[in-house]
Amino acid sequence: MPFSVHREKGERYYRYSYYFDDSKQRVRGSTRRSTKEAATKYAKQLFEEAQLERDGLGPTKTERDASKKELLLHLNDFLDAKEKEGKASKYVKGLKKQLTTLFQACAWTFAKDIRRDGFEAWRGKQTLHPKTINEYHWSLSSFVNWLLGAGRLSVNPLTHIAKVATKGAESRKRRAFTMDEVERLRKVSGRRAVVYVTAAFTGLRRGELQKIEWRDIDLAAVNPLIRARASTTKNGKEALLPLHPNVVQLLQSVRPATVAIGDLVFKGLIPRMPRFHADMKAAGIAPTDEQGRVADFHSLRNTFATILTLNGKPQREIMELMRHSDMRLTAKVYTDAGQLPLAQTVASLPGLDGLKVPGQNTWHDSVQKRQNMARDVQVNSGLDSAHNVDFEPFVTECRDVANSADGARCRVRTCDPCRVKAMLYH
Repeated sequence: MPFSVHREKGERYYRYSYYFDDSKQRVRGSTRRSTKEAATKYAKQLFEEAQLERDGLGPTKTERDASKKELLLHLNDFLDAKEKEGKASKYVKGLKKQLTTLFQACAWTFAKDIRRDGFEAWRGKQTLHPKTINEYHWSLSSFVNWLLGAGRLSVNPLTHIAKVATKGAESRKRRAFTMDEVERLRKVSGRRAVVYVTAAFTGLRRGELQKIEWRDIDLAAVNPLIRARASTTKNGKEALLPLHPNVVQLLQSVRPATVAIGDLVFKGLIPRMPRFHADMKAAGIAPTDEQGRVADFHSLRNTFATILTLNGKPQREIMELMRHSDMRLTAKVYTDAGQLPLAQTVASLPGLDGLKVPGQNTWHDSVQKRQNMARDVQVNSGLDSAHNVDFEPFVTECRDVANSADGARCRVRTCDPCRVKAMLYH
């Protein structure tokens, strides 16, 4: 037989050993069985599992050992791995809470118990918001993928589970503050004004503001900035954010004469919700508008994206300042479309000639205006502001070449680069 059991004199348990035909090396260990019959049965099982693993037909030893380990022990290893990756403690706690809830609700004890039908049955009974249910799904998927990567699981039991649709099911629709509202909020909030203005001009979240230290702020630089450390940000990445002059002014006003490393910038200044609502009431800002949209502390982050958009900043720059990974999130979620000057944009378009009303530009007028500008444009040479492009030497040479080529076998098509440049930069 390729496997055998024996018990040394004076020992309580039988030991096993086995080998394969193509290997002379024996595998040995304790069966932890005190009877020969039980020890032989266990040794045979180990040998067969090892043979299947060698032939690629069965689970590996790592997976077999993991299958005997309780899920909560795997969860502790998973959370330790996330902490070593530098994930924020709040994020890790959230994972633990959601996964523990799932394990208990679905009666999962071991990794092999995780099943698609079990999760879908739990999901079907929930009254949670669709977005929250998707967060549970994401947490579970993250845990299962970690098990797969660690070799503790060979098959993903959650394959092809679709997310719950969230479109149209938003429980809270958020709006941005207007600049006038931010100013009113600043005037009534005293020392808390620095929190509101900083949030509105940096897009920093409440939890990120709470962890900003004075060592993270450089007010003396040519371009003052604030550093959001990787351990404090939602995406776990460090960010250097330029500071608006208004923010610099307010930060200088609250900065103590002496600060120590680790001193928090906004200690005691970030308001709790009752205080924030009281400030909004004092500023005459309704918590909910006529469309049912909510103005809360996180709306100050929406305000930053909206201010940037209204001032014509490129979407790529806005995305970078907002620290988003997807431009669609910046444009569709964090930009308040209600503040965009849509009516003025449409009204500024040229109209039709046949429907022209006094004071309205038509399409023909706009084209004619551009043609007149192109014909009358002038280049400022630095010596004479009325210097016309017709007197540019390079233009004269180009025209001479064109005239000399008239009637030639190969006519020369010329471009007036000076005039084009003048049109582009007029």
